[in-house]
Amino acid sequence: MLTQTSCQKTTSTSMVIIAVDSLSVQDISCAQKSPARSGIALLCEDSVRFTHAYTPSVLSVPAMTSLLTGIYPFQHGLHHNGAPGLNSTFQTLAEVAIEKKYRTGFFSGGPPIFRKTGLNQGFEVFDDGFVPNLDRIFKPLKKNIDSFQLWLQQEVKDDPFVAYFYVPDLNFIETQTASVTGETRYRTFESQFEELDAQLLRLIKILKRKDQWRETLFVLVGLNGRIINPRIDELSALSVHVENTQVSLFIKPPQKIRDSPLHWTIDRNVSLVDVGATLFDMMGAPLPVSNGSFPIFSLKKSLFKMNALPPQDRPILMESGWAQWHKMGGLRAAVVDNQDYAVFDLKPKYFNLLTDRLEINPLPISLANTEKIKKTSEVLLNLGYEPFLLSQTLNQAKFSIPYLTWIDPLQTENLKKLLSQAYQTDNKDSDIQNWLATLALETKDWSLLKMLVEKNNHSTLALALPSHQDSGAKNKD
Repeated sequence: MLTQTSCQKTTSTSMVIIAVDSLSVQDISCAQKSPARSGIALLCEDSVRFTHAYTPSVLSVPAMTSLLTGIYPFQHGLHHNGAPGLNSTFQTLAEVAIEKKYRTGFFSGGPPIFRKTGLNQGFEVFDDGFVPNLDRIFKPLKKNIDSFQLWLQQEVKDDPFVAYFYVPDLNFIETQTASVTGETRYRTFESQFEELDAQLLRLIKILKRKDQWRETLFVLVGLNGRIINPRIDELSALSVHVENTQVSLFIKPPQKIRDSPLHWTIDRNVSLVDVGATLFDMMGAPLPVSNGSFPIFSLKKSLFKMNALPPQDRPILMESGWAQWHKMGGLRAAVVDNQDYAVFDLKPKYFNLLTDRLEINPLPISLANTEKIKKTSEVLLNLGYEPFLLSQTLNQAKFSIPYLTWIDPLQTENLKKLLSQAYQTDNKDSDIQNWLATLALETKDWSLLKMLVEKNNHSTLALALPSHQDSGAKNKD
């Protein structure tokens, strides 16, 4: 049993927060016996697991901001990964930590989490010194743990600390990874997850060697979910359905050496905003100011008492600001309240998660809780969330092309094929025309370039065709 002293230890508890892109609740199972060399297995044995955790935003910057501030995006003002950054009037956990004589460090895996987001407020070390290129698209967690270990040894030493890690690794399944024995893994999501698992184990061992594991608050959390089977006519970055909003969440509370490990499960709905508020609470700081319509709840008591559950009936807000970011629409919002899940589009959709876990069959309006839905709609309108309508000018095929396809030279022909398909969908899209023309020139695909010239009456492009070049140039080509 935990002692009362263990529950009250707040002012010197170090904190490690691992925030991972694309880590959905389905990606981790504690029911299956995991291998001994597994960070996930240790977390399953030593942590409280929240099976119904939801991100306030499916985009990384606003979700990370909520972890740092303990408030919703409509409060801190960051709705997407673009500018502007966090206003300095908002207090971050790192700023509270500095006031309480903690050492503070942030270790970023790369875009979009750079200091221009304003998330560096209060961090003595904000390690975002990374420039993406064809050889290094992101900074792997392994490299950031190296930096963290050096920071512990040279700067932190025996002081309490707060360390955040931004981990985009699971987004880059084409990046080669290797096991601890040097065996090259296949390029799959599962392989990247194995690497994440191995690095979590390594990080835990570093803390154990410094005798800091048990007394450190350790959080593993997904910033967003993962869409395996895309919905028809819906982009992943715009989805506010459960596969993209429900994330993994493990919290290992600080303990005395004499305490028994904690490893229970909480099935009540919680938000990453609650996690942010919990970090303030664990540090002995006042909780961030909550909005009455979407109340924030500290999970601190739930970490020490199995029956100290979060409230069952309260609305939790999720959103995507992708369309607003790209000037193709407003904010898209969804609300979960107990088992009710509502997506507030121009034509709203309502689901019962008890009978329709994957949100496949929307409820008829006659079966939905219309009074609750009407009240929530009014609240959202007052907060600036208009019923969502995507701009009709969106060429979905163009935005569905995987990121790695754009930047990998080996994917040039595939990129050309995908852009050609997008061109068939919308041959007036100037971006697609320019991208296709560039690829046609780079690969000397004169038939493609000629087609673009003829269909778009493009006189400038016509000058690039071989017929407009001198005979020596044509022979050379």
